[in-house]
Amino acid sequence: MRFLTHLLVQDVFTLIVLTEFFLCRTILIANNIALLNKEANAPIYTKQDLDNIKNIARRDDAFDLLARSLAPSIYGHAWIKKAVVLLMLGGVEKNLKNGTHLRG
Repeated sequence: MRFLTHLLVQDVFTLIVLTEFFLCRTILIANNIALLNKEANAPIYTKQDLDNIKNIARRDDAFDLLARSLAPSIYGHAWIKKAVVLLMLGGVEKNLKNGTHLRG
């Protein structure tokens, strides 16, 4: 069985140490490491959340509702907000052979 772990490593400092007989040993020092596995970042939905999502999906004006809900403090610019909603939610998902998940 093979397990793949995807990590996000930030602020990396690499130190290469020359040892005996011209062998190199690499030391990796990282400031922040975050786990990117699907199980670790999966959202937890309650029954009420799922019911609200289904109610919004049944509405005829769901797309307009999402556009109006995006940056409500900015008045107007309805077409730009709709374009941003499409950019955020649109696209085709792609799963690579190495387990990488791409969206868009």
